[in-house]
Amino acid sequence: MPADPMRLTEPKPFGFGALAAWAGTAPLGGPRETGLAVLMVCRVAAEATDGGAIDADARRERAQAARQWLGTLALPVAVRTASARAIDATIDPVPDLLGAALLQVIAAAGAPLDEAALADVRRLVTRVTR
Repeated sequence: MPADPMRLTEPKPFGFGALAAWAGTAPLGGPRETGLAVLMVCRVAAEATDGGAIDADARRERAQAARQWLGTLALPVAVRTASARAIDATIDPVPDLLGAALLQVIAAAGAPLDEAALADVRRLVTRVTR
């Protein structure tokens, strides 16, 4: 039987398990929406810097869709602003600028996120800025 052409040859690891778990169990409202915003920013950033797998037009479309989605969340102003800047930094990613934008997101999100969730974001920053 021929191999399924839609099957991935290598499973793509999901690097934000702790962040997703935290967002899924956070109290409803601001904390959960903050966690979901940080998760979205990280996913868009990771995909935008995935070795050129996504072209510029697709990065632009994803950024626009992510910004629209972020607009539906009840976020603190600092988190909304930092998240929007990080999403914008994924359009034409410059490693140091994107890394700095991601650090601003976790600084703005701050206290609600636990250490494991923050570690997921820090690992992404390290990966992006290498």
